[in-house]
Amino acid sequence: MVKVSGRYQRAMVQIKRLCYSGLDDRQLRNEIIGLLLPIMPSDLCCFQTVDPATGLITSNVRGGIHDHAVSDVEQVFFEHLYFEEYLPAYRRLLRSGCPVNRLSEETMGNPDKAYRHRMLYAPIGLDDEIRAVLYSGKNMWGTIVMARGKNAAPYSEQDAWLLAKLAPHIGTGFRTAMQQRIAALESAAALQEFDIPGLLIYDPAGFIESYTDAAVHWMNELGELHPDWCRKELPVYITQVVSALRKSQAMLSEDDFEIVPEMARYGRNGRCVTIKAYEMRAEDDRNRKIGIILGPAVHRDLIRFQTAAYGLTAQEKAVVHLVAKGNNSLEISSKLAISPYTVQEHLSNIFDKVGVRSRREVVKKIFLANLIEG
Repeated sequence: MVKVSGRYQRAMVQIKRLCYSGLDDRQLRNEIIGLLLPIMPSDLCCFQTVDPATGLITSNVRGGIHDHAVSDVEQVFFEHLYFEEYLPAYRRLLRSGCPVNRLSEETMGNPDKAYRHRMLYAPIGLDDEIRAVLYSGKNMWGTIVMARGKNAAPYSEQDAWLLAKLAPHIGTGFRTAMQQRIAALESAAALQEFDIPGLLIYDPAGFIESYTDAAVHWMNELGELHPDWCRKELPVYITQVVSALRKSQAMLSEDDFEIVPEMARYGRNGRCVTIKAYEMRAEDDRNRKIGIILGPAVHRDLIRFQTAAYGLTAQEKAVVHLVAKGNNSLEISSKLAISPYTVQEHLSNIFDKVGVRSRREVVKKIFLANLIEG
């Protein structure tokens, strides 16, 4: 039993309230960082949203130190360590039911045993780390990583308690922010006019060789671009899909089989944008360039976000897809090899989660155009 001080309990209550206050995900992260750092002093705090389907980072808010050294190791994190160390660990934490991991506890007080400590923290003078997966239902919606220097005490059991208590609430806050963006999208038909996909050509040396005007349009939709974004400040989502492509092709471990080089995220004007990477053909295998396509989400991408945002389980998603195709309860029962009673139970849960009372309403709410790909 962890003994928790009143200060930690008050922080937990304050942050929990924030998670249900209707803030967008960036505002929510900034507010939470402001409340966490005074009681969990850290030299570095990275607060990320992820695509719940692929686990790829869609945005990052950073607190703590802001010098050039952090920028140097950030590239190592986003391109390599996230896929080798963090994403597999987050998936294990989500499955285990214990969403928090402390480096000092994991390495029994000898952090240099950990590869991520040697590659990420030691070069910038940091020593201990605490990380958590932020979830809602069975889906990962974000992560938080905090680190501190050698002269500070390791993160405590109280720190782990606080993040564990907050993890489902922050995850739900991110999911709610997604639902709000979906609602904005449904009422903003005028924003659907520009539908031309954009293309970036990524050179293996680590920079964007060329791009189309449409690509710049979609990147501006996703956030403000650095003046020298082509070479020095590539957006996180670009480095993530490129690194995911490389890892998925290498297939050096079982975790690599689960990596998909694509993601979807909502832009500043409410539109859902997909980012996908593919390897371009070349005579020289050592210099194969990577194509990155950015464009409006197709119908199945929007459906994926809708079902994740409403917290539907895998079985409930299967049921709602069959409902959308016009199947009745007996047909669904036969196709999913479950009893008609179980089908009705799933439908009841779906209605409650989506906030509707009929099959017609659930199809209208989830399948925006009332269409589904066969």
